[in-house]
Amino acid sequence: MYNKNRVFAASCMAILIFGIVMTFLGTILPSVINRYNMSDSLAGLLISLLSIGMLVGTLIFGPIVDRQGYKSMLVLSVGLICAALVAISWIDALWILGMSIFAIGFGGGVLNGGSNALVADISSEGKSSNLSFLGIFFGLGAFGVPFLRGMMPETLAYRIPLSILAILTLFPMLFFLLITFPRPKQEQGFPLHQGFALFKNAALPLLGLILLLESGVEFTINNWAPKFLMNMLKLPENKATLYFSFHLLGIMFSRLFLGVYLKNHHPAKTLRIFFAISVVSSLLILFSNSLWLTVIGLIAVGFGIAAVYPILLAFVSEHFPALSGTAISMAMVMGLFGGALLPYLTGAISTQSTLRSGFILIPVSIVLQFVIFSIYRGHTQKSVER
Repeated sequence: MYNKNRVFAASCMAILIFGIVMTFLGTILPSVINRYNMSDSLAGLLISLLSIGMLVGTLIFGPIVDRQGYKSMLVLSVGLICAALVAISWIDALWILGMSIFAIGFGGGVLNGGSNALVADISSEGKSSNLSFLGIFFGLGAFGVPFLRGMMPETLAYRIPLSILAILTLFPMLFFLLITFPRPKQEQGFPLHQGFALFKNAALPLLGLILLLESGVEFTINNWAPKFLMNMLKLPENKATLYFSFHLLGIMFSRLFLGVYLKNHHPAKTLRIFFAISVVSSLLILFSNSLWLTVIGLIAVGFGIAAVYPILLAFVSEHFPALSGTAISMAMVMGLFGGALLPYLTGAISTQSTLRSGFILIPVSIVLQFVIFSIYRGHTQKSVER
């Protein structure tokens, strides 16, 4: 029999590592661009490799954990991330860099999907609240990397910090090995077509489409914001990375707030408010030439977009309780297509124009999320009425 507190702690460790995965590339990207003499378009392709890796990892985790449980997937994913971080740190080859970034994305996709599905599975009630609390640890991991890099001397190479991160990932892996996880839900397996049949319910493609746009926004900000601050506000790399880390504080504080707020407030109404915050703050980033207004915008947009994943994944879990891992996996796979597409488009637009022009995609994507969410709510309310 598993212990809920230990399992929740394991989920928090897994999502913390995923937070590191989400921001490590953006943190080192300016140095990588200089080291390999890359164009913005090629750098955008690297970001897409990270999200494609996440897509593949997210695609396979759901059916596997529903049939075989969580432990082996979590342990193997952390080991893969550790090895890839070491490879990036000490092997100077562009193809190794690309493969390692893909591998880190793959492991991160498993950890992200697995931790969210695990918390949804052990939460009999208050799923949105518990998933929001889980997201605090995502914020800690995501914030820690750029903050620590920003506090280091600009001349310090990224080899040592990445090697330290690789060593630190070994401690969660040991914890995963020592505890008991919930038993698989479908130990006899299930036909693959049953998983794809989930898309017959319109809720899944609609929620997945919102996550597609949301992932695009998150990947674009996480990987391009430091360079945006360097180009638009003429900041040195270490200062740009430090100021970007405040965006991740916004995410962390939002998840902490939501963990309490959602216990007594309706998730759908809350999400609409947070969409509005996200749009206004993204426009502030886009049009401001002031450092402090831009930083305020980064914090506020982090606070706003942080509501999307915990609330929508709770909806997915509630719609498909018998195959929650698979349903969350498929919704996240849709999301990660956006994580691959929008950062690449941002880099392509930047190559032809400016990075500020590329950032126009952010408020446009948030507005589209609001529109699709309204369609989803209308669909679910009609289903209830029937």
